[in-house]
Amino acid sequence: MPDYPQIQKAGKWDITIQQGSTFSRSVTFPDLDISEFEFRGMVKRLHKDRSALATWDIEVVANNEIECTLTHVQTAALPAEQLVHDIEMFYSSANTVLWVGRVLEGKVKVTAEVTK
Repeated sequence: MPDYPQIQKAGKWDITIQQGSTFSRSVTFPDLDISEFEFRGMVKRLHKDRSALATWDIEVVANNEIECTLTHVQTAALPAEQLVHDIEMFYSSANTVLWVGRVLEGKVKVTAEVTK
């Protein structure tokens, strides 16, 4: 079991996504070994919405780096407006989540696609 990090405040990550294009970015946590954790995240119109417009595909690619991706199909379905997102890091054992910390949050500006 890892030492659970003390995350006082999620990092700010405002992004722009081009509707209909694949979006993929790396995020590095310089002072944090994330190798024993999993990640999840969603894009929503409003924080209070129950359902997500898109769910991040997040892969740990190094001891302190993740790759966050949305496919072109996912981004094509996003409305061309300002949205919100966050990403959580969590630890689970035997299919039970034991710890969760929000590591990133921010605004998502979606620019409209012309060519479809």
